[in-house]
Amino acid sequence: ATLRRLRGRGATTWRLVRMAALARALGLLAPSACANDAAVPRCTFCGTPKSTGATHAELTENLRRNGLLTSPALEAYAAVDRQMFMPPEGTAEATAYEDAAVVLGDGAQISAPHVHASALELCAEALVAKTRADGGMLSGDDSGGGGKAKRRDPSDALRVRVLDIGSGSGVMCVLLAKLVTSSLGLRTGEASVLAVEHVEAIVRRSIENIEHHHSDLLKESGGGRGAGGGGG
Repeated sequence: ATLRRLRGRGATTWRLVRMAALARALGLLAPSACANDAAVPRCTFCGTPKSTGATHAELTENLRRNGLLTSPALEAYAAVDRQMFMPPEGTAEATAYEDAAVVLGDGAQISAPHVHASALELCAEALVAKTRADGGMLSGDDSGGGGKAKRRDPSDALRVRVLDIGSGSGVMCVLLAKLVTSSLGLRTGEASVLAVEHVEAIVRRSIENIEHHHSDLLKESGGGRGAGGGGG
């Protein structure tokens, strides 16, 4: 019954939660620092400790402390304030930093921060591996630590394409764009993030959100706009 309710709240949220829960079960994500603390509030659906904070910085730090964010995903998450993507209908600021989903309307919602963080961490791990395989490396640490990606050969182009299906408010596609540009250090033309959303009203609001707060990430793409490192 719980899974049926979750599916009814949005296919994108269901996919993200399922992916995060499966990854945690398989040991692909770092164990939570408070995994054995029964007093810590947890997500009803995946059992992840909640990371609610009073500010964006506190929310980000709680996600890090709970083992959900490491560099470079941590750097990307810290650069994107969730409050900037809240629905305009009088959402309280405190709601933005609560580790829970927020209803957007039109049958959509913004996924909980721990869901976005888990997905971003998995994407970061995959992209770092691809960067190394294609000739890049993480500056200051060849063994797998954090840091910005650095090209070994400037003429050796790397092309990373990230697809965000059901992009909703736009916060996740901006997180992904920050990951591939600022955090991984990929150059213009080396990476792009394409965001896909089928609800026209939500598309308009998401573009307005990104234009207002992260306009440097936008580029025209066919009939709409995408976020990315010089493409998308």
